Amino acid sequence: MIGIKKTMNKSKDQRVPDYYQGKNGYEARMVCDNFELPYHIATAVTYLIRSSNGLINKHDQPFDDYNKAIAHIEFQIEKLKRD
Repeated sequence: MIGIKKTMNKSKDQRVPDYYQGKNGYEARMVCDNFELPYHIATAVTYLIRSSNGLINKHDQPFDDYNKAIAHIEFQIEKLKRD
């Protein structure tokens, strides 16, 4: 996590919903950028983060976000098979 701490801005961006921010102010998008994740994998990670970050959840149950994350992982697998 040292590399993440050096490159992530901990100031609150008003454009980012609270459910995409961790308790230390890290934003899901910044974590994905730091790891240079492909689009579909990054999207899956953000759905998983927002579903169970323990602070603010978008939905009452995390199932919708889990299913969206699974769909994006499947999209990435399909892309890898095509490429």
